Amino acid sequence: MQIRTIALASALLSALAAPPAGAQEVPDFVEFASPQGPRIRAVMSGADFDAAMEAVGFDEGQRTTAGSMFDDAQARMFEAKRAADAQARGVGLFDRSARAVEERSKAARDLRTRMLATVDDLFAALGAVATAEQQPALARERAKARRNAIRATMPPASLGVRVASTDVEASLSRTRIDPAVMAAASRAMASLDDRLESALMRAADARDAYDRAAAQAREGKGDRTAERKAMRESYAAVGQVHRDALAAVAAALPPADARAVLSTAARRIWPATSDDRAPEQVLAQLLGDDLPADRRTAIESIAATWWAAWWPATLKVAEASEQD
Repeated sequence: MQIRTIALASALLSALAAPPAGAQEVPDFVEFASPQGPRIRAVMSGADFDAAMEAVGFDEGQRTTAGSMFDDAQARMFEAKRAADAQARGVGLFDRSARAVEERSKAARDLRTRMLATVDDLFAALGAVATAEQQPALARERAKARRNAIRATMPPASLGVRVASTDVEASLSRTRIDPAVMAAASRAMASLDDRLESALMRAADARDAYDRAAAQAREGKGDRTAERKAMRESYAAVGQVHRDALAAVAAALPPADARAVLSTAARRIWPATSDDRAPEQVLAQLLGDDLPADRRTAIESIAATWWAAWWPATLKVAEASEQD
C-alpha cells in the first residue's frame, strides 16, 4: 500500500508540474457530430425516447399510448434522413465544389426543418397524454430533443465547436448523482432552454453560410471573411450559454455534486483530463476509504487547490478557442 501511495503521489507531482495538455481531436468527444455519429443521431432512438418518458414520469398506460405515437414519428424521421442522405450522395460526399457544397447544405437544412417539425408534432401529441404535473418535464424533454436535432444536422466539429457545444445535460447524465438532485439541476437550467436553442440555430446557420462561402472562395468567387467572423461569434454565443447553464446547475447542487458535474464538463472539453495520470484521476485514487484523517485532509486540500486553478483555466482556454 505504501509503495502504491508513493507511486501515485509521484504521478500527481508529475501531472501538476507538466504543462497543460494540448487539445486533441478525438472523435468520442465531438459534440456536433454527423448524423451517423456515436453521440448525437438525427433520428431519435427508442432508447432516447424511453429515457425521455422516464424523465417525464409516464406510467405503463401512458407509455403504451406514447409508444405508438413515437413509432409514427420515428418512421417520419427515417424517411427524412433517407431523403437527405440520397440528396447528399447524389452530388458526392467528398466533392468540395461550390455546387456540391450547396446541395449538401440544402439537404442538411431540409433535414433539420423536417426533424424539428416531427419533434414538435410528437411532443404536442404527448402533451395530450401527460398530466398537468408532467407538463414541465415534458417541455424540457422537447427542448432537449430539438437541440439534438439541430446538432445532428451540423457539420463535424472542430475544437471550437466541441468547446462551445459541451452539453450540460450530457455532463449531468454522466455524473452519478442522486436522481432527485439531478432533477433539481435540470430545472435550474430550464430557463436557458430557449436561449440555448436560439444560439444553436444561429451557429448552425452561420456554419452553413461559412461552408458555402468557403466553397465559393476556392473557385475564386469572393472570400469568406464576413462568414468566418459570424461563425466564430455564433460559437462563442453558444459557449457562453453553456457556461451560464453550468453556473446555474452548480449553484443548485451540493458542493460535491457540483464539482462532479463541472469535472465531467471539463473532461468533455479536454480529453486529456481523462488520462490516468491526470491530477483529478490520481487524487481520486489517493482518496481511499482507509486513509488516516490527517492524510485525507492533506490530500483534499491539494485537490481543492488544484481544482480552484484548473476550472477557471479551462474556461479561459475554452473562450479563447472559440475566438481563435
